[in-house]
Amino acid sequence: MQFFSSVFSLEAGSKVGQDMHSLKFSTILRKLEACQPHPNWVLSLVIHRKVHAVGNTIDELLQHWKSVFVGAEISEPEASIQHLMGASLQCSTGDLRHMGNAVLTAQQLRDLERRCLCRLQRMPVQYIVGEWEFCDVTVSVRPPVLVPRPETERLALLAADRLRPLAAAGERSPRLLEVGCGSGVITLAVLHWLKQVSAVAVDPSEAACLLTEENAARLGVSERLHVHRAALTDAGLPCIEGQRFDMVVSNPPYVPTADLRRLQPEILLYEDRAALDGGRDGLALVRRLLRRSAGWLRPGGRLLLELGLGQPETVVALLSEPGTGLTRPQVHRDFTGRERFVEAQREQERGREDPFDSSVVS
Repeated sequence: MQFFSSVFSLEAGSKVGQDMHSLKFSTILRKLEACQPHPNWVLSLVIHRKVHAVGNTIDELLQHWKSVFVGAEISEPEASIQHLMGASLQCSTGDLRHMGNAVLTAQQLRDLERRCLCRLQRMPVQYIVGEWEFCDVTVSVRPPVLVPRPETERLALLAADRLRPLAAAGERSPRLLEVGCGSGVITLAVLHWLKQVSAVAVDPSEAACLLTEENAARLGVSERLHVHRAALTDAGLPCIEGQRFDMVVSNPPYVPTADLRRLQPEILLYEDRAALDGGRDGLALVRRLLRRSAGWLRPGGRLLLELGLGQPETVVALLSEPGTGLTRPQVHRDFTGRERFVEAQREQERGREDPFDSSVVS
């Protein structure tokens, strides 16, 4: 809430109409000019100032702000206002269906209007709300750490499915390494599901590391997680030197540098560019992961990667080149049916059985 309030520099006791109408939007407009916003975005601010001409029931406000968001070409306008309304009223979006005639208090109106103005500035809903559900856990989110994406839930599920047989065997605690942890959602989901697993999470961003530690404490898994601030370079990751893992998982930067300027304003204005920029072809960090992962994995251990559309085929080809120490590449699809993830395995020691169950259906 502290970050949320600082965006507006509004005092809690001030009058909504006066404060909202006296805001200076020059800074906002300068930022958005780089993204070539539609002129209707400016018109939507005029519409916004007429908010007092509409009713103050939940249904009336949902319809009003949906109309404003549509005029401003905000993506997912209906879902946006439902999530913002739920946050202001501290209820779920499902609860809103049964509360349509309820009237918002002055404080709730003020809070909703502030959140909606944030959305008009193209701030992602997740940042405005301050927390988000990922798989079966709820985590804190804030800029510039990347917002958890729905497709990444499939990566967390794959990781858990691969580690589950080891965890069930009970011979030892399976170990997971996540490279580029962001808010920590992948590792935290696995630790939440599998109590026997311990993990190391690495990220070059201090903000990401702090947020991962905060979310780990929130979920009660801090004792099974070590977080390191470090970047994967050609020299590897000295912070984990000598350690071995049963799985390496990563959702690395994979957007080609030339494509960054075509991303949505929500991404360009608020999310960490370094966590998105994958270099010339989007695979700069991926190549480092392919070179280094076998050295981090126990025999038979798995590497799981999330990639951009069209990249899995290239990565499978890279895995076929000699020297990676990784074999048996597989491609998995996301929930929309698109090829999104690549899995590979460290070469087995002769005479040893595969400790993993390969029954996951792609």
